[in-house]
Amino acid sequence: MTTNNTKTSSPKGTCQVCFNRQVAKATRGAKEPRLVLHGYQRPGWGFIQGECPGTRELPFELSCEVTKRIRGQVEESLVATRKRLAAAEAGEVKGLTIRIETAPPAGVPRWRHKETIELTVLPGWVNPSRPSDNWYGRLARRVDELASLVRHQESFLAELTKRIDGWRLAPEKIKGKPVAPREIDQLSAWYHGEETQAQIDELGLRGTVNKLVMIGRGMTTSRGNYTKRFYQAMKVRIRKAQEARA
Repeated sequence: MTTNNTKTSSPKGTCQVCFNRQVAKATRGAKEPRLVLHGYQRPGWGFIQGECPGTRELPFELSCEVTKRIRGQVEESLVATRKRLAAAEAGEVKGLTIRIETAPPAGVPRWRHKETIELTVLPGWVNPSRPSDNWYGRLARRVDELASLVRHQESFLAELTKRIDGWRLAPEKIKGKPVAPREIDQLSAWYHGEETQAQIDELGLRGTVNKLVMIGRGMTTSRGNYTKRFYQAMKVRIRKAQEARA
C-alpha cells in the first residue's frame, strides 16, 4: 500500500538568544513568524516559570537585532563583574551576603538537617558553629565565583559577536521538513479510498463494518487505538473474503 503524503513538520527557526531550534509560528497581524514560548520550567504546581528572552521574537534566520541587544547587555554586565572582581581581589569588599547552615536541633544529626539562612557578614566574621568557615575563606570563594563569571561572560560575548558578524538573511532555513506518514494515517487513507470501499461492497462486508463500529463504541479503549485495530481487522477480512472467492 502506498499513499502520497505531503505533510510537513512545523517550521523551526534558531532563537536569537539561546540559539536552539524552536517552532516558528505566524502570529495575528505579523508578516513573519515568531518563536513560540521556550526556555521555561514546570515546577509542578500547574504553571510554567520563566521564558527565554528570544520568545515571541523573530528567528535568527530573519534578524539578529535581539542578539545585538543581548550583546550590549552582556558587555555592560561584564564591565560591572570585572569591577566587582577587582574590588574583591584588592580586599575592598565591605560586606558579603552568604548562606550558612543553621545548627541542628538537639538529637538531630547534622547530615539530616539542611536548613540554611541568608545573612550579610563583615570583615573578620567567623562562623561560631564552624570556625573554619570565616570571612577570608568566603572572600576567596567569592573571588573564584566572580572570576568564573567573567570567563563565562567573555565566552558568551565572543560567541554573540561571532554570530552577529556572520549573520545572513536566510528565510529558506525556517521551512518545515517532510514528515513520514504515521501508520494510522496510511491505514485511514487505504480504508477511505474508493477502491477499498468498492471492495467492501462487492464482498458483502458492509455488515461487518457496521458490527465492528458498534463494538468500538462500547469499548473503553482509546478511540485512536481502536480505530487502528479496526482498519487492520478490515484488511484481514477483505483478504480472507478475496481468498474464499478465488
